[in-house]
Amino acid sequence: MSPKWWLGTSTPAETTVRSEISSLSASGVAPLRLALRGIAAAGLSAVVMRLIGGQPAGPAVVTGIITWFVLTGRADLAPPPGR
Repeated sequence: MSPKWWLGTSTPAETTVRSEISSLSASGVAPLRLALRGIAAAGLSAVVMRLIGGQPAGPAVVTGIITWFVLTGRADLAPPPGR
């Protein structure tokens, strides 16, 4: 880690990863990933409610799954950098 990590400077590897991610978003993979995340979140929520639905932890776990879906899906909804 560089001593100036807190200044927001990017390493060449970070820049490469960001450009790869933006090219995936531009190629149409992002909507597919978002759909797969939605299916996974719905499936996990159904399993949780089936297993522990009557207990107080059931809705809390489903809320956590929904939070995960919203926070990880934001990158798929944003346009690629430079647009």
